[in-house]
Amino acid sequence: MIRKILITLVVIANSTVAFGQAKTLSLFDGATLNGWIQAQTTDASVSGDGRDFFDFEMFIKMILEKTDPVSTYINSILSDEIKAEIAAYTVERDRPIKIALCRELNAKVISTEIPLYDQERFRNVLLRRTTKTLLDQNPKGYDMMRLNKLLIEDAYPSVLHKIKTPEWIVNSRSGAMSSIGVSRGVIYTDQDFGGRYRIIFSIRHLGGNPDHHAGVLIFCQRPA
Repeated sequence: MIRKILITLVVIANSTVAFGQAKTLSLFDGATLNGWIQAQTTDASVSGDGRDFFDFEMFIKMILEKTDPVSTYINSILSDEIKAEIAAYTVERDRPIKIALCRELNAKVISTEIPLYDQERFRNVLLRRTTKTLLDQNPKGYDMMRLNKLLIEDAYPSVLHKIKTPEWIVNSRSGAMSSIGVSRGVIYTDQDFGGRYRIIFSIRHLGGNPDHHAGVLIFCQRPA
């Protein structure tokens, strides 16, 4: 799904009611994305609808046949039930099998505190710069999950789509934050605000396939 959104202004006005005073703080400087955090909905998991795969049958073949050290490891931790499911794969049962396998991959391989990386296991895998940078940071928690997802993508370059970053850029012509529509994701400020405040913004929808109305999500708790 492609989403293209142009945000031309993001401003927050924080008012102090007791003293009748108000101050205005610009969240976007019109030139950079400093102070903003980008996150994709599948950067720490394999999508349950299977859209992360462009050759699902090849992926399950590699897992079942243990064609490489990473596939051998994944095979060893998948349940017998899931291995039986993917061994009996048919096009007619494509969706339920994808959902079941992705759920188990997320639970046992990606969304876990157990590092997927092992020097011997990944000896013949070409790691991209983003993966190496995160690996060098000795990540924990959510960042560990992100690393595991990147490692899976690097281990299966002919099977899995890679996360495309950045999703958001600065449109130099309009001085706006612009979604380039390559994936599903969000961008949010790294600041927290309390008390009473007003958010003022302007948003313009550029197009999509399939098309839909642009939207802004305002949440009261920082994403995990």
